[in-house]
Amino acid sequence: MADALFALGSGLHWSPQSAPRGEFVVVQDRVETPGAFLVHHFLALFLKAGHRVCFLNFTQSKEHYAAVGRKLGVNFTSSIEKKTLRVIDCFNDAPIESLASLFQQIREEIDGVTEPVSIILDDLSTLKWQFGRQQLVHFLRCCRTLTNPTQTNANVVILSHADSESSSQPQSTESLSPFLGEISSVLLQVAPLPSGYFKDVHGTITVQRQCLGANGIYDASTMSFKVLENTIKCFATGGDALRSL
Repeated sequence: MADALFALGSGLHWSPQSAPRGEFVVVQDRVETPGAFLVHHFLALFLKAGHRVCFLNFTQSKEHYAAVGRKLGVNFTSSIEKKTLRVIDCFNDAPIESLASLFQQIREEIDGVTEPVSIILDDLSTLKWQFGRQQLVHFLRCCRTLTNPTQTNANVVILSHADSESSSQPQSTESLSPFLGEISSVLLQVAPLPSGYFKDVHGTITVQRQCLGANGIYDASTMSFKVLENTIKCFATGGDALRSL
């Protein structure tokens, strides 16, 4: 699954041999089309690339991710023993006291690391419900600084549920989506097929590479996809299968 992310867009030539650095990747999904498969994808991609991965799990247990990882060719237990994978278990451990302490914990895991670093959060909604939008925005801005080449030049990947936000509140005050679009370098939007359910296609992925500071998008493409047990099949919209990730 993690061997060829470039199938998702002409500007994303990412593989274990050419994994990115310094990217802030936002995955946005909907209830009908969960984007968790891309969390698994990035975990496998960065571990295969030899990155030091700091993974924060909020919605599934470590055992769940380990089981899926085996299907994708990565061994969680071995990676943890080799200290190439550090799991901050937000699913089973005590509740987070503050976002400041959580960010400090992330910094402690990556400070002084010489190999490339990638940080992955599998769900933002838990943090938003607990701490509110304002504190979460500040936390994400802090995480964004970690992608700076003068800092750790880390990758940050986060999953956000676009349709879990309250429709009763003004978008400017409650919705994270506009903010996430602004700070991301790559935005992956997972959505249902516009034409409805089709058994051989699970949905679409729209890939937008952001032009930071210019309020623009300089690369965008939409692919249909189907998630299989150990791969993702991507399709050109209205066309044949292009590649298995």
